[in-house]
Amino acid sequence: MNGEDWACFVIGMCILLTLLVTLQYFRKSKGDIPFQPRSRRLDGPSSSKYYPS
Repeated sequence: MNGEDWACFVIGMCILLTLLVTLQYFRKSKGDIPFQPRSRRLDGPSSSKYYPS
């Protein structure tokens, strides 16, 4: 893996992270979609490691 591949990888990751954050922000700022409580949505075993209680 040379320097150019590494730079492309880092830039791609930054773009993906920015898109994810922007999507989360727009989903939360929309007032017409009622949000479910977090505890009800994230009580599965797969999400417990991301959101420790």
